Amino acid sequence: MYKADKFIIVDHVQYERHDWQNRNRIRTKEGEVFLTIPIKRTGQNTPLHQVMIDNSTNWRRKHWMTLEQAYKKSPFWDCYSGFFKELYEQEWNYLADINFKIIGYLATCFNIQTLIAGRTSNFSFREKKTDLLIEMTKFFRCNGYLNGKGAKEYVDEKKFKDAGLECRWLDFKHPEYKQMWEPFMPNMSAIDILFNYGSEAKNILFKNGTQKKEM
Repeated sequence: MYKADKFIIVDHVQYERHDWQNRNRIRTKEGEVFLTIPIKRTGQNTPLHQVMIDNSTNWRRKHWMTLEQAYKKSPFWDCYSGFFKELYEQEWNYLADINFKIIGYLATCFNIQTLIAGRTSNFSFREKKTDLLIEMTKFFRCNGYLNGKGAKEYVDEKKFKDAGLECRWLDFKHPEYKQMWEPFMPNMSAIDILFNYGSEAKNILFKNGTQKKEM
């Protein structure tokens, strides 16, 4: 996100089950634990912004208690826990809304200056796959598209070139840092390094980690 000039939240596309849209991992004494937001049954083609949260279970209390047990003794718990306490005290109906709230907060915590240009569900994009990416890039008046290297196989780069746009890929090498417990476990939620390092987390992630752009 911090490498881009504008960040677009694509929430009008189909919700992917068993993906990361409603869950993430944190580091606990017992190892990695998933924090999963339960969702109501959805149709096969339900767009992400219409996916509703299943509030029939007290998942918010469970999440908060798990966070508290995992990070209450971390160096920066007092700095950031208030946001999550308020987050879980509020009842959320739509998955995309709580995700948007968390993304905005973490961007502030990491001092990321990138403009969050908006959620695609608020616009009228009609294309799909690579054509959608090109449509969004042009709509937001950008000269290129940047994403993680893992998405490269799903994108037709020739279409970008034909449209006069750049297509770049970010290869992020996860840095190792001191967690509450050993051994180190990579690819946890961003809140793991935030609770452990506070504002210094940005330098660890963005300077010690290796970022490589490929044309």
